[in-house]
Amino acid sequence: MNLLMSIEKKYFDLMLKGKKKYEFRRKFINTLCNAFIYIPSPISEIQGFVEFGKPIIGRPEKINQIALSQNINTGEDSDILEYMNGIDIGYAIPVNKSRKLKKPVTLAFLRKHYSFTAPQSYIILDRKPRLLNYLLSSLG
Repeated sequence: MNLLMSIEKKYFDLMLKGKKKYEFRRKFINTLCNAFIYIPSPISEIQGFVEFGKPIIGRPEKINQIALSQNINTGEDSDILEYMNGIDIGYAIPVNKSRKLKKPVTLAFLRKHYSFTAPQSYIILDRKPRLLNYLLSSLG
């Protein structure tokens, strides 16, 4: 499955450096997936691609332990329990590989050619084959 996910630049940069080994989500799909990474405002562009492993699903306390085990001290890892407040289960998605696109794809281009709206969390690109094919061609 192919997704487009919004991830803050500082976290994507940590993925590229191999330091951020998991992405944490309140809701997610329970399957292997790849994701193009949209960096939100003020950058507003698709900058990368990540191959994810099978999500680990668990109570917020379990997901928090995974976050703390990364030992990267971004603030994200200490906020997982707060982020997951009010839910019964959360997701820790292993980052297997990450890379930058040859050339970032701007929000203006996406809006003009694909009637694109930036996702709050993620969108399933398999449902948008024209956009998916364009993004796959940008991988090089």
